Amino acid sequence: MNMPETAPSGIASQLKLDAHWMPYTANRNFQRDPRLIVAADGNYLVDDKGRRIFDALSGLWTCGAGHTRKEISEAVARQVGVLDYSPAFQYGHPLSFQLAEKITQLTPGDLNHVFFTNSGSECADTALKMVRAYWRLKGQATKTKMIGRARGYHGVNIAGTSLGGVNGNRKMFGQLLDVDHLPHTVLPVNAPKATKADNYGRDGVMALRNGSRHDKNYEPNSYQGPAQTDAALSAPLAIHGWTGTHAAPAHTKDDDFFQAGELYRLMSDGEKARLIANLAGFLAQVSREDIVEKNLAHFHAADEEYGSRLEAAVKKLRAGDDA
Repeated sequence: MNMPETAPSGIASQLKLDAHWMPYTANRNFQRDPRLIVAADGNYLVDDKGRRIFDALSGLWTCGAGHTRKEISEAVARQVGVLDYSPAFQYGHPLSFQLAEKITQLTPGDLNHVFFTNSGSECADTALKMVRAYWRLKGQATKTKMIGRARGYHGVNIAGTSLGGVNGNRKMFGQLLDVDHLPHTVLPVNAPKATKADNYGRDGVMALRNGSRHDKNYEPNSYQGPAQTDAALSAPLAIHGWTGTHAAPAHTKDDDFFQAGELYRLMSDGEKARLIANLAGFLAQVSREDIVEKNLAHFHAADEEYGSRLEAAVKKLRAGDDA
């Protein structure tokens, strides 16, 4: 696109615009045609020309209650007047503990500890570090592979950029972490009618056309199964049809399906039901019967109840598809 070679006017003309390297922005284009926000009120932003712009993103999801709310501004001012910052290392302050307690009262089950971060991107990095530390403490330091989803977004730090499935966010940096990306897995019963036959195969992944994927965000870094996967509930998932079939392994203490059985036996009834539903949804979409049977055999060997419930759920889903 040809941009007008016009000089910034008004407030923009008083600023050295190239001093600020802006994220997610075509900086040269912005410097030719600056868009500056100078105020906000309720659901609207106000630019330097006085135009009111509806803030459909709620300040990148940070201002859900609206901008410049009087009661919020007053509460912030009161707190800053008493304590503007307290060190978080080796020191604490009462309000952080009160907030953590309130959050744990709202979260389900045994989610009763809160680790505060400043953004979603920091959350992704922190979660990755936690899960890596968990497996190292369990004596399985080789479990380093992560699984993301095509088109998924998890922030812009190292972990979020790697886990995210937005190619444009990763293409300049190469592979930062050991991450594979699964294409979309849409159940035939839920897929839009226009895409059921044309875009999605029975295996639930994007169908091939002329040797390439429909989805421009899909990268052919094939998922190799759960052997190195950090995500605990992903460990049982090993649909080997994507990378070739394999002989059933011996179920030793080091085998992932054995670990999956151990994990299954530790779950609550509700967690087991959700896990079975998710895995059955994947397996019910696989078109090759030999692949389904091999995977079910693995689960039966890991835990007979696990395998039986999964097999029944897959048969039920497939019966519904054929009806």
